[in-house]
Amino acid sequence: MATTFMTGPRRGPVAPQPAMIHPADGPTKIDRDTFQALVLQALQLRRVHREVFILCEIKGYSIAETAGILGISEEAVTRRLRQAKGQMRLSADLTKLDDF
Repeated sequence: MATTFMTGPRRGPVAPQPAMIHPADGPTKIDRDTFQALVLQALQLRRVHREVFILCEIKGYSIAETAGILGISEEAVTRRLRQAKGQMRLSADLTKLDDF
């Protein structure tokens, strides 16, 4: 499935921009601290996982759109997203252990 891109002046192809998920809106409402913690945790991921996580979960792109943007298969996007979420869950669990 091909991804359609808009062309910007002197910038070449520009992907359509969905609304960014913000703590105050979107299907899942979270408070500002939780949102910031999520973004900071995402920044700790390896680049290949971070790209997919940010595009899908924070920017709201679909699996197909993300695959087109990154030039990888939808299966690769799904796998990397699953791995990113697993790493973030593990990191969150280890952080909870630090509270004891």
